[in-house]
Amino acid sequence: MNLPANRSANSGTLIPRWTGQAVANVRGEAAVQTAKIHAVTYLVHQAQEAVANISEEESRLISRTPLAEPRLRYITDQGTAQIAAVLRNSGL
Repeated sequence: MNLPANRSANSGTLIPRWTGQAVANVRGEAAVQTAKIHAVTYLVHQAQEAVANISEEESRLISRTPLAEPRLRYITDQGTAQIAAVLRNSGL
């Protein structure tokens, strides 16, 4: 069966039209996966920064009010667990 052909951009040789479409599909899928990687990286970075800030604040408050330490640790643990839940449920 003779399929319509296109010239390859790089070599000038004839390639079947479906080959060009397959390459375009692979490139499109690669772009989608790259975007997901960037989204995950951004989300993780933001979560790490938030946890670091919360932990720093917890430490500062504990040194200022030592009797509140158990409550502050509980609140911090709950907050960081919620951040982890956002990551887990992000679908990325």
